[in-house]
Amino acid sequence: MGIRDLRLRRAGPFVVGILEVEVEGSMTLNEAHEVATQLEASVRTRITGLRRLVVTRVPVVDPHKHPHEHYAL
Repeated sequence: MGIRDLRLRRAGPFVVGILEVEVEGSMTLNEAHEVATQLEASVRTRITGLRRLVVTRVPVVDPHKHPHEHYAL
């Protein structure tokens, strides 16, 4: 679990980005939110000029246990 993808681009003097965070499929919404919030804070401290960061949580599940769900692995 952790950062799946981070895309950044310049928008004038600022940096904007999209952060995809992989979380366990069995996590509660609050747990997934906490993981994503910690990773977002970590990214924000490292990227100078970061103005906007859209964070998406991607649940990761075992396809053998959940064959009908198509999430990232």
